[in-house]
Amino acid sequence: MLTSAISIHKDSRLTRLTFYGLLILIAWVPLPLASNRPWSWSLLSLLVGCLLICWSVAVMSRPELMRLSWKRFIWAAALFAATAVWALIQTLGVTPDNLHDPMWKEAGRTLGQVIPGAISADPSASTGGLMRLMAYGGVFWLAAQYGRHPANAERMIWCVAIVGTIYAIYGITVFTAGNSSILWYDKWAYAEDLTGTFVSRSAFGAFAGLALLASLALIFQIAGRCADATKDARRSWIAWVDALPAKFYCLIASCFILATALVLSHSRGAVAVAAMGIGAMLSAMNFRQKKRRWHMGMAALIIIVSGASVLQSSGRVTLGRVLQLSEQGTGRDA
Repeated sequence: MLTSAISIHKDSRLTRLTFYGLLILIAWVPLPLASNRPWSWSLLSLLVGCLLICWSVAVMSRPELMRLSWKRFIWAAALFAATAVWALIQTLGVTPDNLHDPMWKEAGRTLGQVIPGAISADPSASTGGLMRLMAYGGVFWLAAQYGRHPANAERMIWCVAIVGTIYAIYGITVFTAGNSSILWYDKWAYAEDLTGTFVSRSAFGAFAGLALLASLALIFQIAGRCADATKDARRSWIAWVDALPAKFYCLIASCFILATALVLSHSRGAVAVAAMGIGAMLSAMNFRQKKRRWHMGMAALIIIVSGASVLQSSGRVTLGRVLQLSEQGTGRDA
């Protein structure tokens, strides 16, 4: 805590404002239909640009605030820039005609005039997609910079866990009340699935899965700290349970809420990816904490049993869709 306080004190006021602005942005983005409408993704891009400008100004005055140097990021930045440049080129008419979408020639024949073409069939939509890609890259850059400090990384994980739980509670409430609305709109898609403030069930399921991972990570962190603090006690298990703070139990409740919302989304892909994420996290923790493999095994068993109970109580539709996957003949099982 002392190290965290010293680090925060050393950061400039503009840097701190940018960081908390990033946390507010993370909380805001899922609300306006997951920021997947022109006005909301345009606002997101504008806000990310403002945060990047503020962070850049702070770093220019104090270069030591740049915690992730360009030397460690240069190859990833080069690949991202190449993708962005190629996406921009596809919207311009600077490429050879044989690369252009055939639709442009057909439109020219129909209208009886030469129409300058492009690789993209819809340059304006491609430009909008590029804008969103740059905004997502900006969020990643800010998170990577601030996340280099453990205290900031922990705050971001707490933000994801809390925000995800709030949206999951809202989604479950709407679902149990009839599942007929998304915010103040009448629901027009996925009438039988929990989507929260999202439109797509798979998108909400992925969001809930990420928040579930964040909550589990915090549970393991708190449990590990308490285990280290009580390892010399005679009755260590009792001392460990007594040492657990109230937020530990709040996180357990959060996990059940998020897991319930996840399976009620009825998204097979989201459930599968969340399960793989949990497995990867447990494997990584087991590899790093060799002295606590028995504890990790118990934790994995508890997670499996809890997950099975949530699936039994709330995931029958999801399991049914999994069993029917190979019978649909759509090729999605492959």
